[in-house]
Amino acid sequence: MIELPEAITIGRQVEQILAGRKVTNVYGATYLHKFTFFNGTPDEYRNLLVGKEVRSAIGKGFFVDVCFDEIGSALKIKELQRDKRELLESLEMYYKVFFLEIGRASCRERV
Repeated sequence: MIELPEAITIGRQVEQILAGRKVTNVYGATYLHKFTFFNGTPDEYRNLLVGKEVRSAIGKGFFVDVCFDEIGSALKIKELQRDKRELLESLEMYYKVFFLEIGRASCRERV
């Protein structure tokens, strides 16, 4: 496991070398040790990362976070959809009633 000063140094080096470059291939881990963590299966990373551009990298704790172009925005959209679900449903209903006029007649009957 790397320590904080190493993570910071490696994060800077990764950003200097890889920022602005595109991922062309992803290879699975050759040795799974006790500090190997995956979200999903290792094979899914190839589909997720190939063709993406590296934006930045930063050392955090004993990890190095590498940020890619479109991946972060997709995760942010999912987070907003989960956290703002009620607001999005209300906006959808507003759009249907006032722009598509779905259910507008039933609204007039109530008045």
